[in-house]
Amino acid sequence: MYRASPGWSAPGRATRAGCNWTWTRTRPILMTAGSTIAGMIPIALEWAVGIERLSPLAVVAIGGLLAGTFLTLLVVPVLFHALEGLRRPRSSSSPAEITA
Repeated sequence: MYRASPGWSAPGRATRAGCNWTWTRTRPILMTAGSTIAGMIPIALEWAVGIERLSPLAVVAIGGLLAGTFLTLLVVPVLFHALEGLRRPRSSSSPAEITA
């Protein structure tokens, strides 16, 4: 579990947590996707006898794993960081003080 130092600002905590998550989960995600893709290559290339009808399914599964891995490791953290920058810090004043 990630815990931030008390001196960090809220946007800084979220950015650090996002970076920490990315580095922590990269190896397991790559190993899982890589082993599954490696296991489907013989099916996709029709090396096994009698499973030629499963070749299109293996090709689609490999493509989906590659796309999902790319989105998980690159696009999601970048979007998280970009959307975090758009978030406004909350002010401590009440709406009555702003209009007065």
